[in-house]
Amino acid sequence: MNSRKDAEYRLRLAEGMLEEARQDFQLKRWRSCVSAAQETVENAAKSVIAFFGPMQKTHDLEKQLGLLLEKGIVDKALEMDMKELISFAGELGSREHIMVTYGDEVHYRDPWQLFSEDDARKALEIAQKAVATSRKIYSFYSR
Repeated sequence: MNSRKDAEYRLRLAEGMLEEARQDFQLKRWRSCVSAAQETVENAAKSVIAFFGPMQKTHDLEKQLGLLLEKGIVDKALEMDMKELISFAGELGSREHIMVTYGDEVHYRDPWQLFSEDDARKALEIAQKAVATSRKIYSFYSR
């Protein structure tokens, strides 16, 4: 494991998925936009986690990010950024991953019925903020 290389790799994944989310939004592919935005946030969070150790195989990264804060291993200058990233990971976490992939199986609503332009816009905004926050944290620990 090389924490810096792992973090850099995850950040590149986040940036690539963010570009796909932007393209999906332009093409009015709302479900695809939300899906790419969710993966963007997931990889942005994993980029930060990678600096501190191995990642769990999960789509729910709020807890892992929160533990980093609780342990006090995150520099004080980045605490607010980490809290924001935790919030982004909560907004576009495992629930959204399931919904964009499988839809609402209880009510037989497929994923394309679940997401609107407003949902896609909000997800894209969160993804953009998550990447910016992850970049900031990456830059701090890469110096």
